[in-house]
Amino acid sequence: MLNYKFILMSVYLMLIGCSDQPDHFFHTIKQSALDKEIEYSNIHRMNLDISHMTKSIDESGFSPSLNASFSLKNNLSRSWPQAWVAFVINISIKDKLLATMTKSDSLHNHTLKVSINQLLPKFGIKEKDIHINVVPISWMPTYPLIIQPAVAPK
Repeated sequence: MLNYKFILMSVYLMLIGCSDQPDHFFHTIKQSALDKEIEYSNIHRMNLDISHMTKSIDESGFSPSLNASFSLKNNLSRSWPQAWVAFVINISIKDKLLATMTKSDSLHNHTLKVSINQLLPKFGIKEKDIHINVVPISWMPTYPLIIQPAVAPK
């Protein structure tokens, strides 16, 4: 009899843990009746803008290389000021995909500076022919970490 009480109690706790509770911090998910689309609450949204895009081609060595940098800025300042962001960078030359790279880094005060370096297949490529596309993967909040030095007792 004791085993049945334990099993019933654990099933009850699992059902409570899996239930959708309104106004829950991390689990406010609404499903549309028409297409079952999952919509997250506003705390889960992040809207990143790409700005300050610079591209330069270095042809001084044996193989030309692309040096590019841009900034990602979160427009929704109500989210966390620090967040770990993962994204894919697609580099193409005249609509032909050259490289795909996955990057992740941390936003600080809602901004992130990204720098990339990619070898080019030939000399003579113009900067205007190179297109950089950023596709988001995911993000999660980060929290500041402070490490205090240990003070030796006297």
